[in-house]
Amino acid sequence: MHLQFADRYDEGVLHPDCLKLAQLASTAVDYSKTGIAVNVAEIPKYDNTKPDFMAPGPRIHIENGKAVFAPRTYQYVNEEDVVYALDEETRKTRYYESHRTLGILFRDIDERKFLEETETFSRQRSNVSSTGKMMHRLLAYVKVEASGFQWVHYKTLARELRET
Repeated sequence: MHLQFADRYDEGVLHPDCLKLAQLASTAVDYSKTGIAVNVAEIPKYDNTKPDFMAPGPRIHIENGKAVFAPRTYQYVNEEDVVYALDEETRKTRYYESHRTLGILFRDIDERKFLEETETFSRQRSNVSSTGKMMHRLLAYVKVEASGFQWVHYKTLARELRET
């Protein structure tokens, strides 16, 4: 809800509904210490519209051994149409194109290209070794992607944190 309100209003996270939700969340988290419960009636009301970046991932199905994308469809809300809220069939979640940073970044991701690269990488890595275990492939991927990062000196600390 907080993310939806922040995306919808010009004030972003400084909108009164966002501030109210943050305050209620803080109170709820501290309940075990303070004994102060959140009054559910204070939660701001919202409708079933969400920014497009909150839509479920792409619909993918396998066709002839290859991943195929089903087209993504959004139902846009006509804010002036009051009847849609009363119609049982139109009450499902609707999505709108977000013009905020998250929406722009979301639409800039080429999901087809990402999937194709992931499939190609997976095929290449599984052919390299007979084990084909996911952890081995994951480690190989991380080594390739993390080359140049200085992380070895953190191994001891990471091990201690894990044991703790």
